[in-house]
Amino acid sequence: MKNWWMNLVPREQFIIAAGGALTVVFLFYLIIWSPFTTSVQTLKAEVNQQKILLSWMEKNAVELKRLRQAQPKQYNTTKTSLITLVERSLKSGNIATFKPELNQMSAKQVSIKFNKVSFNELINWLNKVRTRYAIQANKINIQATETLGVVTAQIVI
Repeated sequence: MKNWWMNLVPREQFIIAAGGALTVVFLFYLIIWSPFTTSVQTLKAEVNQQKILLSWMEKNAVELKRLRQAQPKQYNTTKTSLITLVERSLKSGNIATFKPELNQMSAKQVSIKFNKVSFNELINWLNKVRTRYAIQANKINIQATETLGVVTAQIVI
């Protein structure tokens, strides 16, 4: 190879050396520099997104604290069965006059069926159960009847 190089005219040696140098520079850019700058730009964009997320979280932290404090106090219901709590809450309000049908589906699920119940009374009772016993309905199926303000309802708590 050395003999081949020495047999070249200086002008050819310059062209080949310049071409080799340009090839090395191009490969350096292609293999090292371009991926590096691309990853830096990607990381900068990710940092900006994280800053935006942090700003949103800091703004909403106060709201989260307020909502946590507003959560209903959960009564110790370990000694009382769920169906007993539901029966007690039904009897303590006006909703008992609508004669709900209770069915215990499991130790942690009770089905309540109202053939005809005042919609407002039903919503008030659900709110009362949520705030007093921290019990929320899992499924609610409410259908309007011909009488205004009266519905049929199937609730699973």
